[in-house]
Amino acid sequence: MGFIYLPSQERQIKPSDKYGRYNCGAVATAVAIDRATLGGVMVNGQDVRKATNEPIPDPGSPGLNMAQLCNAAKKFHIDLTEVRGGTFVTLLTRLAEGRGVVLAGAGAALGPNTCQPGFVGGHALMVNNLSTDETKVVVYNPLCPTRRYLAVDTVRKYAEAFGAQHGGLNWAYTRITPNVTKLS
Repeated sequence: MGFIYLPSQERQIKPSDKYGRYNCGAVATAVAIDRATLGGVMVNGQDVRKATNEPIPDPGSPGLNMAQLCNAAKKFHIDLTEVRGGTFVTLLTRLAEGRGVVLAGAGAALGPNTCQPGFVGGHALMVNNLSTDETKVVVYNPLCPTRRYLAVDTVRKYAEAFGAQHGGLNWAYTRITPNVTKLS
């Protein structure tokens, strides 16, 4: 019996990253790269940010968009497929297929799961997998110290709140990764 690979958690805010406060997408993409390669390619948010066409955040729009994140992943030989619009059900289908998802959303919709009280802006998470009963997902939030299991409905609200403000859902998915055999 195998299990779904759980990548390492990376924190977005750290003293060594002067742009960390803007790197949620870069950090979520770094975790997705780890997942897509089962730990074979290890990069961090700073590496992903440097691989974009915006290595220094634009003061008017300091975050990275999904197209920038997908293009950065290609520089590490990883294909992320961007999805604009569509339904949350399609996202859940990709998770059920064994893919990871980098998901843009509205931080306020996460409530206490933002891990940064008062945070209400746009944000990015890496969603690793869907529970077998399809009620929870494993989420890597760059603002949190560890991965978390969140209700599917919470993540849906997070994605749809962003989509309502930005013309639809925005996310990218990894390749299907095989389950990892547990060593005895």
